[in-house]
Amino acid sequence: MYVIEGPPRVRGRLLGKLTDVAEGAWIVPCPVYADRLFMPAPGDSAPAPVWPPDLALTIGLAAAAWAEAFLSPIRAHRARRAQDPDSAELLATAASWRSFHARATAHLTIHRNSLTARLTCIQELLGLDLHRLADQAARALALPTTAADIPPPPEGDAAQAGKTLPTSDELLSLPRVGTWAQQQFRPVTAPDVLACIAETLATWLRLDARIDPTATALSISASAVRKRLTRSEALLERSLLRSPSAIHDQWLALCALELAAPAEVPRHRRPNPQSTMTLPAAG
Repeated sequence: MYVIEGPPRVRGRLLGKLTDVAEGAWIVPCPVYADRLFMPAPGDSAPAPVWPPDLALTIGLAAAAWAEAFLSPIRAHRARRAQDPDSAELLATAASWRSFHARATAHLTIHRNSLTARLTCIQELLGLDLHRLADQAARALALPTTAADIPPPPEGDAAQAGKTLPTSDELLSLPRVGTWAQQQFRPVTAPDVLACIAETLATWLRLDARIDPTATALSISASAVRKRLTRSEALLERSLLRSPSAIHDQWLALCALELAAPAEVPRHRRPNPQSTMTLPAAG
């Protein structure tokens, strides 16, 4: 799926290039953002850009087991009153909030007070604080994992699948996840990219994606942080500051890199002792 966004003139140029590659493709307007269009990616017989695989598919069956345990409090939820959301509505709300944040009201066609109430219920059921990036990333990994077509685990993982529930650290420490994480960060760590770009991105992720604390930690201005993050977006070719965002993928990638080789991860000389790169436990 291609996402085309920007002013009409910019969208027109991008559409022209993409339709040359995928003639006859469907163009669908985004139900939430007026300046965004969606276009399905070409089929197997047509050329298409190569993207790293989804993290859930990279992990395999262990991800599905972890996600089912993580989301089990929501699945077990039963509405007390007819007007209260049931488990399916809460899961749909969590998925919409993951992609659209406050604009989930438009996507779900509900009032903002209803959205707030549902998010409060989700936080209480899962024991999460959705202001923390670690908790957001855990939910972002669990939601698509349960719906994904997970292939059988590679040889060596099968003996463990289904026997014991893996911890989040065990999932992110798998060698293939390390490879996935390196792919996620490769554009900002290339030799021709200033080191401050990856350093700023990593610091921002560790500090719950907050601009001002990142600026303080790096002894630069908030506007400088935004400029470096904008540069990261250009290199990654994915959004960080607007939804839908790659922020959760980048956080999970950074966490995996720190578990694999902490010394090789971009880190500021004065790391924040309160920042934690750990997913909440499932179940």
